[in-house]
Amino acid sequence: MNKYIKSPDSFASLSAKLLVKELGDEILDWEWEALWKAIYDRGVKLDDLGKVKVQSYLATSMNPIVVWEVNTFENIVLASNNVYPIPEITQDATPFELGWGLLELADYLYTTDIVQKHQKIKWGDDVLCYVAACLRENGWLIAPRPLEFAQEQLDKINQNTSLKSKVLFEWGRIRGGDLQSVKIPITDEISMQLRRLRDFSIYLSLKISSFRDHKKELQLK
Repeated sequence: MNKYIKSPDSFASLSAKLLVKELGDEILDWEWEALWKAIYDRGVKLDDLGKVKVQSYLATSMNPIVVWEVNTFENIVLASNNVYPIPEITQDATPFELGWGLLELADYLYTTDIVQKHQKIKWGDDVLCYVAACLRENGWLIAPRPLEFAQEQLDKINQNTSLKSKVLFEWGRIRGGDLQSVKIPITDEISMQLRRLRDFSIYLSLKISSFRDHKKELQLK
């Protein structure tokens, strides 16, 4: 069995797809302990985080409740970011974790290119409110792609929306260029918002590139 699934750098959804590829679709009907034993018998021992990463995505194959049930959504977002989820509490994912988790989940659920897939998902109201609350908690005025579906809710709960149009204007001037070469000194609230958007975009771009490389190397669809 491919050792990729136990790598700390593995992508959760690709590990799940790899298991289905190697063991067959029937594993979706197995009890979890039977799956862990089958993996172990083939020479791979998963730690608790590795099991959660696989489990989160295989469970989504059977019941995509993740798109409207907020606790399930949070758990899969965290697992996608190599964070061990604790179902009994709310852990509040960061905007960066939300951005990548949402893209990886969309890639698992749909078959078009990863950067378009998130647009196909109709998120439930609880998930929408959760994303907006996480953004506000971290001081964000703009919900960047692929979190833009939460912008209207974010506007409702943000007390400082007067700067939003100014941030959008300045962001529109720089986002089409080479963001890694863009320097944004922190001088005021607008520059702070712009730096967050820049860093977020760079981070997701790097994650997408790495994800595509892993997917190609593993010969997964």
